[in-house]
Amino acid sequence: MSGEQGCETLTKRDFELLGRIFMAEIQGRLPAQIGGSKAVSSLQERGYIVPHETALTGFPPVTVKGWALTHAGRFVYCLNCTDPTRQ
Repeated sequence: MSGEQGCETLTKRDFELLGRIFMAEIQGRLPAQIGGSKAVSSLQERGYIVPHETALTGFPPVTVKGWALTHAGRFVYCLNCTDPTRQ
């Protein structure tokens, strides 16, 4: 699916998932915890998100696993934010 901007028009679910990761990123809370649904797998296959790990120091040390946006993911999310049909 392609929008007027020359990029993919996201489904509501994809837009919400990318938005949750985008919000986590700008708030410094990566990796984002969004689960492992078919929609998440689809976003990864399309190159919009990648697995991300953060090691937290302490006793015992903890590794947090989740997701982060790729540049393509940020781009397509931001272009879909300007879509007037989403209002």
